[in-house]
Amino acid sequence: YSVYQTLTGKLLYSLVFPSMNSNILPALSPDGNLLAIAGKDACTYKHLNERPYLDITDDSLGHISILELPSGKIKTELKSKGLCNHGFMMFNPTGKILAIANRMWGYIQLWNTNKGILLQTIKSRVNMLHTLNFSHDGKLLVFCEYGAFIWDIHAASIIRKLPSKT
Repeated sequence: YSVYQTLTGKLLYSLVFPSMNSNILPALSPDGNLLAIAGKDACTYKHLNERPYLDITDDSLGHISILELPSGKIKTELKSKGLCNHGFMMFNPTGKILAIANRMWGYIQLWNTNKGILLQTIKSRVNMLHTLNFSHDGKLLVFCEYGAFIWDIHAASIIRKLPSKT
């Protein structure tokens, strides 16, 4: 993976995964200052042929590391037996909450990225999550399994269900 400055097209850094054992995709915060990756003690910042890159060296199940960019310094580690492969992650618009979806077990965890505290666990009706996204103000989370659901983060409840067309 590579991260570019969108206005100039300049390469900021690349992510090097020596072994792609993890099936959790990394997530970049909207401001580009945080990166969530699967693994603990996972990152070293290096230069290769004058190109900066983050070398992801460990892929430990049950750990998500929140890294500060561009230094690669670990800001927070999230630890839970429920954090495993076969998922995806997304930051809310402020970068203060990270949603981690476990596709195979059918739940979403919401984490405080500053303190590493689990805020909420959302269990889906079936064990097959397809996608998730935050609203522009970060108050709602939309997730899809077979149909779409709108989750109110403050109330910790589903406020709307949209059925599947299939």
